[in-house]
Amino acid sequence: MSTITHPELAEHLNLVPYLCLDHSFDAAAVLAEAVALRALFRVHRLQAGWRALAIISPDGDSQSTESERYHGGFTTGETRSRLTEIAPRCPASLAAVQSLIDVASCWRARFMLLEPGAVVPVHRDVSQGPAVVLNLSVYQPPGCEYLIDLNADGSLSPITRLVPLTAGASYLINVAAYHRIENRSTEDRYALIVEGPGQFDEDQLVLLARRQNGWQSLEELWEAGLEKYLRSRGG
Repeated sequence: MSTITHPELAEHLNLVPYLCLDHSFDAAAVLAEAVALRALFRVHRLQAGWRALAIISPDGDSQSTESERYHGGFTTGETRSRLTEIAPRCPASLAAVQSLIDVASCWRARFMLLEPGAVVPVHRDVSQGPAVVLNLSVYQPPGCEYLIDLNADGSLSPITRLVPLTAGASYLINVAAYHRIENRSTEDRYALIVEGPGQFDEDQLVLLARRQNGWQSLEELWEAGLEKYLRSRGG
């Protein structure tokens, strides 16, 4: 998980907790690698139908999708993570990660699988934001929804948004906002989630955010932030 240092970018990601990057990858090749490894995926956070498999992890084990290391850094003395034993079978996936993240300082990269009918329950990964992960959308079947800016109990709020995920697109997602994913399709949903320092120019990300969201200055963002707060309270 990465922190954001640019104040305007931080405001954008607090107001609209995702940013579609001007970057694509070979989703078909990454999907083929993930599907070929499907039998190795482990249940994630004890949630039926939610599975994970790591390409990069603190101990180099593909099953270490939930290590003792907390989000955003190391807690057990490591200084970097390592490629796992499945990495040689994932050249397209590694290439997709390397195009956006410094692999040498990457904390974790993992495939995430959501089976048909399964739900990622509402949660937020940290309580203070923005804190972003890189989401490479590998396969997003029709009927699968990623909702963000929910109420803490998972219900919709006046500020809830649907993250417009499409296969082959890359996103920064502010996981300090409450979010939930539901797969109402008949197909598996796949994503590649990456945590670690990105190779991003935050000034360029600000331009992307202005184009996506429409606000062009901090003053406009502050006004929009107040409006969002009032709407979240039903005002």
